[in-house]
Amino acid sequence: MRKRVGIPVTAIVAMLGALALPSAASASVEFGDSCVANNNVFKSSAFLFEVSNPANPIPTAAPTAGVITKWKFSVVPFPGSYGLKFQAIHLIPPNQAEILGESTVNVVGGLNTIDTRIPVKAGDRIAESALSGEHPLLCESESKSTIGAVIADSGNGGAGLYLEAPNFPSRVPLAAVLEPDADHDGYGDESQDKCPQLASTQGPCPPVVLEAISQKGKGSVSVLVVVNETAPVTVTGTVKLGKGRTA
Repeated sequence: MRKRVGIPVTAIVAMLGALALPSAASASVEFGDSCVANNNVFKSSAFLFEVSNPANPIPTAAPTAGVITKWKFSVVPFPGSYGLKFQAIHLIPPNQAEILGESTVNVVGGLNTIDTRIPVKAGDRIAESALSGEHPLLCESESKSTIGAVIADSGNGGAGLYLEAPNFPSRVPLAAVLEPDADHDGYGDESQDKCPQLASTQGPCPPVVLEAISQKGKGSVSVLVVVNETAPVTVTGTVKLGKGRTA
């Protein structure tokens, strides 16, 4: 029995008209240390980062690749403000630290949340330094920390030497919000990129424009679909088998 096949073009176009770019999953995380700074007795010009402390419940290094979109720094109430510099760093063993990005800030008592945009990879760390070699703000800690120190402030894109010291009596009270970056454009998908599916724009996703052409063949139908953006396309139709039967 010869099969007759037919798919109305209007039905195909109507189905494709609802096509949209796939949504990107978003799940921001925090890493670093969210303790509350309560002393500045330690004088250092180095950038300090926390390698580990048993009392710290969150990861001290970036758990995945993404974009740091916010710094978070908590400090006990005090009058005025205090100048600090924050850096994201990539460690190159045995003793090199590449500076990925930095922010110069003035913090006040309480929780300070500062916007930034620094792409990082899994394992990258965040560091704090006081301005002009003054005293960094730290958290007193009964449990000892392993602390890293970047010796030279080489600025964004530079590199410096680093070392690690165990049994340090303080924690580094700097945390960062890490957002995914599905299209790898250097913008956080949750707060900075309205179209995380396309690297070409950070504004709203452009509409998907479609054209579909069908051509009947012997026992088959070929459908050509042209889309203006990269997107998955599914074509469905009805096959008439004759004698009132369809598939």
